[in-house]
Amino acid sequence: MKLRCVFDVERNKELKDKYEKICDDLRKRFHAKSLYDVRKQVFEEYYVMPSYARNTHTGKIKDGVKLSELEVSMICDGGYSHFGGSSAINNGTFRVVIYTD
Repeated sequence: MKLRCVFDVERNKELKDKYEKICDDLRKRFHAKSLYDVRKQVFEEYYVMPSYARNTHTGKIKDGVKLSELEVSMICDGGYSHFGGSSAINNGTFRVVIYTD
């Protein structure tokens, strides 16, 4: 899935409310203070490769954990404050590219 830039999300009140609700629901669902804390609970493997203007997050979701591509991207990024990117899940493995600049 294509990830939306934070500026696009914040311009659209309905979309911003939806994204905030997803973040809140993830924290509540996994009893975590932050989305970064959720990583330990839902990812069996997790790696991040920084490069120019982007971070590429890869790993494996633990068996039995159901997450959408948007949820995985929010967990990797700690929210949705980025300049876009992409997210994909394939048989429990994921690849999230977050544009940082």
